[in-house]
Amino acid sequence: MRIGPLVNRAKAVRFADDQAMVSSSNAKLQRITDALIITSNDWMKINIKQTKVMRVRKTGRKKMMITVNGHRVEEVRQFVYLGSAITEDCNIML
Repeated sequence: MRIGPLVNRAKAVRFADDQAMVSSSNAKLQRITDALIITSNDWMKINIKQTKVMRVRKTGRKKMMITVNGHRVEEVRQFVYLGSAITEDCNIML
């Protein structure tokens, strides 16, 4: 499965109270995150302890700097979403 083309099509994937956001840059992801914070303040709180960020790439290791209400979001090398693990080097484990 290729992840790359999804960046141009989907900005967010939602299921129940889980959400995965996709962007082509750190700055764009921060803007999407800020928009979520603004629109959700009245009805939903973002749990910073359960919020993670991961850069998907084939090579290189550049740190991401995403914040939620002034708190830096933890960066991970593998992320599990709806039972499937996605790694930073684009591998998907079902």
